[in-house]
Amino acid sequence: MKGESQLGVTPEVEGMHAEHLTFLVVERDVLVADDLVESLSEFHPDSTLIVCRSIEDAQERLEAGLVVDLAVIGVRSRDGDVERLLAQLDGISARRIMMSDKLDNEIEGRQVTITRPFVTSTLRAALERLLGTPGPVA
Repeated sequence: MKGESQLGVTPEVEGMHAEHLTFLVVERDVLVADDLVESLSEFHPDSTLIVCRSIEDAQERLEAGLVVDLAVIGVRSRDGDVERLLAQLDGISARRIMMSDKLDNEIEGRQVTITRPFVTSTLRAALERLLGTPGPVA
């Protein structure tokens, strides 16, 4: 995931990096999930990271009271009830990055969709769009 970004960066949230954030990664591919965890940790070192290997696992955790600030979701057409998961995330006002096989990167409200395969800078641009530019690490 190295290279040039394909998303314009216009942060909506100022100072988000001063607070503790909880990230949810929903990705069944272990290598992709590990790469996402590494990128999220670099972007916001003091964050809590939760990895779910299925949409169903993520739904169960949210139903049990998990609250997240941002979810990164790898979606394929055969993956569970995505709409229900998105509704749960909307219910806790979580921002989200959707990883998709379709060809266009999109920005819509609290969601950014990025096309697979993507590079680290594209993920970082999506994070900056949703969370603002990271401040200096204390």
